[in-house]
Amino acid sequence: MKNGFKIWDTDTHVRPMLETLEPFYDPALRARLPDFEQYRRANESDREGMIPGRHSYSFPENQPFRRILGKAERESSRPPTQYRGKRWASPGAIDYDADARIRDMDEEGVDCQLLIGGASSAGPANDLDFQIGFMRAYNRYLNDFCGKYPHRLKAALPIVPHAIEESVAEIKKWGRERWAAGVYPNMENDTPLDHPDMEPVWQAADELGLAVIHHSHYNGPPYFPGFQDLWDNAFLGRSASHPWGAMRAIGAFFGSGTMER
Repeated sequence: MKNGFKIWDTDTHVRPMLETLEPFYDPALRARLPDFEQYRRANESDREGMIPGRHSYSFPENQPFRRILGKAERESSRPPTQYRGKRWASPGAIDYDADARIRDMDEEGVDCQLLIGGASSAGPANDLDFQIGFMRAYNRYLNDFCGKYPHRLKAALPIVPHAIEESVAEIKKWGRERWAAGVYPNMENDTPLDHPDMEPVWQAADELGLAVIHHSHYNGPPYFPGFQDLWDNAFLGRSASHPWGAMRAIGAFFGSGTMER
C-alpha cells in the first residue's frame, strides 16, 4: 500500500513447468504423455527466475519476429530482448513457489497480482483433447498456487475456444474460488471473439461476476493479429499489433451486444 492506495498489478505471469503440473494431470492426459516426450525441452538459463533443468514443451513452428530493425536478413533464432528490470523474479516465483512470489511482491510494494498464463504447454492446435487436459491441470495448479494467498494472488481462468462445454464446466467449477477474478479466452486469430458459440462462456462469466481478459501473444501461437504483416520484427509487433489486438477484442465484444445481453 502506498499513500492509502492498494497497489494492484494486473499483468503478471506464471509459467508452471511440467514438473509442477505433473501432480495435477488427470488419467486421460497422463496416458497421452508418451506421445509428446520428444517435445520436452529443458530450461537452459535462470532468466525470469526460471530454474535450469526443469522442463516445458516446445512444439515445432515457424517462429516469426527474427529480424532486427535496420538489418536485411533474419537471425538464426529469435533475438533476445533486453531486460530493463533491476533483478529477475526469485527462483520458483513464476513456477511453483507461492511463498517466493509473495516475498517478491512485498519487496516491490505490491498488494495484489492478477496472474495471466494458461496451459502454455497445451500441445498442437489440432489436438483438442490434449488442450482440454492441460486446461484442467492448469486450473488445478492455480487453485493450489493462488489458494495459499487468495487475497493477494488472483488469476484468470483460461478456456479452450473450440471446447465450449468443457470450458464452461471449468468456469463453473473454479469461478467461486476467492482467487478467481476473470476468464481468459485465448482466441486463435481465425476465431472471432463475438462468435455465437462463445455465448455460454460470457453467460457463465456474467453469472459468477468474473471479468473477461484480453492478452495478445508474442512468444507463441496464437500470435499477434496480423503477425505476418510486421516485417518479421518484434518491436513492430509489440508497438502496433498489441494495441490493435486489444482494440479488435473490445470492439467485437461491445459491438456484438454481449454487454447488453
